[in-house]
Amino acid sequence: MNCRSSPAMILLRCLGMMGVVGILLTLQAFALPGKRPADFKPGFSRPLKITCLTIGSRGDVQPFIALGLGLQQDGHTVTIATHLEFKQMIEDAGIAFKNIGGNPQELIKHCVEHGAFYDGLSGFFSPDFFIQGYTKVNYLGHRMTLAPNHVPLLFLQFRAWIDELLVTVPAACEGADLLIETPTAMMGIHVAERMKIPYFRAFTMPWTPTTQYPHPFAATPQQLGKYYNLISYHMFNYFVWKGIESKVNRWREDKLKLKPTSFAKLQTIRVPILYNFSEHIVPKPPDWDQWTHVTGYWFRDQQQKQDRKTVEESISPELRAFLHKAKAQHKKVIYIGFGSVIFPNAGEVQWKLERAVRKAGVWAVVSGGWSHMTMPRPEQDRESTQWDSAQDSPIHYVRAVPHEWLFSQVDATLTHGGAGTTAASLRAGIPTLIKPFFGELLACNNTSEGNCLIMTFPFEIWAKLVKQMGVGTHVKSFKVSELARALRTAVTDADQIHRAETIGKAIRQENGVRTAIMKIYQDMNHARRLMMLGMGKGEAEPVPKFPKEQVYFWLKSFIQRKRASIHYILLFILRALQYSSITKQSLGYPPASPHAQSQLSSTNPRNFSLSASNQTATILVTSSPKNHSVF
Repeated sequence: MNCRSSPAMILLRCLGMMGVVGILLTLQAFALPGKRPADFKPGFSRPLKITCLTIGSRGDVQPFIALGLGLQQDGHTVTIATHLEFKQMIEDAGIAFKNIGGNPQELIKHCVEHGAFYDGLSGFFSPDFFIQGYTKVNYLGHRMTLAPNHVPLLFLQFRAWIDELLVTVPAACEGADLLIETPTAMMGIHVAERMKIPYFRAFTMPWTPTTQYPHPFAATPQQLGKYYNLISYHMFNYFVWKGIESKVNRWREDKLKLKPTSFAKLQTIRVPILYNFSEHIVPKPPDWDQWTHVTGYWFRDQQQKQDRKTVEESISPELRAFLHKAKAQHKKVIYIGFGSVIFPNAGEVQWKLERAVRKAGVWAVVSGGWSHMTMPRPEQDRESTQWDSAQDSPIHYVRAVPHEWLFSQVDATLTHGGAGTTAASLRAGIPTLIKPFFGELLACNNTSEGNCLIMTFPFEIWAKLVKQMGVGTHVKSFKVSELARALRTAVTDADQIHRAETIGKAIRQENGVRTAIMKIYQDMNHARRLMMLGMGKGEAEPVPKFPKEQVYFWLKSFIQRKRASIHYILLFILRALQYSSITKQSLGYPPASPHAQSQLSSTNPRNFSLSASNQTATILVTSSPKNHSVF
């Protein structure tokens, strides 16, 4: 055939019209559009409709508001899909909202109120919870001692919530060009596969398997080594998946018209993930792959310069008067707040806080949070004669106050270790005290103290880190004496104060939102390609070459086999942990970044920041990438 003509005519004659159309559609699916308007950001020919899917507390939602504002500055349209109670906060920021149902306050409250199920292990992510999800029987009968009616109620509440997500998540993602989801939301990846749109993960704490430290929900009081650290991620992910597998696969077949998937297939999907914490706080482990990014914290005020007058007007005259009085009397002021923690014994907690504040000789601004701690103080406090009115009290109770304003007015913070509050405190450059309440309340409820804490909630990670970096205190006990000592140290320890100031300067030099957005642009091809291929066509997991890793691989393969008795494995591991010698060592969480350590030890610290590339890179799938867990 004589094909002497223009390139277009050659393609048309040699391939036919349908062949040319097929090539063009393929190129459009796997490549970023080239030409773009002059007023638009690199890499796209048109703005995108982006949906951010998240569940949890306020601290899980606020970072997405910051990211959404940054994406909207680039011309995109952003929708945040989450619980109804955050609707007003999201819409006030100028971002669209969609409701996915669920009541996080009720779920957390139920976890706390119905604590001890088995040997001190309890709560939403306890082994008992996941064993029931796997076996679908009455908790192995004689093998476990259960608090009557508690576990089934919690499990049924979880199952009902999953049923709701299966309906609301597809509706929330309708029309999206890009989906960004927290790992805890779980359903977004299946919807992205059905829609064939790019999919990213984003989270406030480490979730990617690593040998450096264990999964946040599988931490133990003692260090168990790098192989336990690595296995903890896969075991946690496996238990979660087994609890929802049957429902999700029926949903995939009936509603999404997709083939069923499996734990092994999900584990091999190398989803790009954006961690919105600072590499100065949690340095990126060497065994994380190229699709895993530590971007820096996502702060809203960096993206939306709020009118200073509006912020000032939102501060109550009573709070201003309290802070002015403390300054006039040369009193140090500490912010105390526990965010989404719901205490079943809020009165006792409040009483201990007031006694500790008085004993430390400081003043405090206390945020009631979801436990609604407010004046007057509990009746148990019968010792005080000088607190006859709220005006005489060294404690002022508030509801919601902008952290960026309040933390610039106080000398230290004491919190439960929520990611958002911890980030704001570290950025403010003030000592950060953390009492991870959930670990104690859930795991030691109605049990003897000392060997009951097997699994903790993830707030523990930030408590360990602030202690290791020397910028705060890990408050391990809620005794009045220890609380008072920690409060006093925070306002008198010159070294701790200096280190906090130094790390605060470093964090303020970062722009985590801009870094995250550039990573989204750079990884867009890869994220799109994964969903085009589908989770049923992922590459098989390579067999590790090293002997010790072969042992890990064998164990992981064993627990994936349906005929394996998973509850026996779990009980064996838990018994081994419980009766091993309990050494009061710190968790295996990452040490401070060497770069940050050098800055902290320097007498003249330099400001430093993450650099964000302004170029859009086309990333190709490598032949042998490290596995990245999709859960």
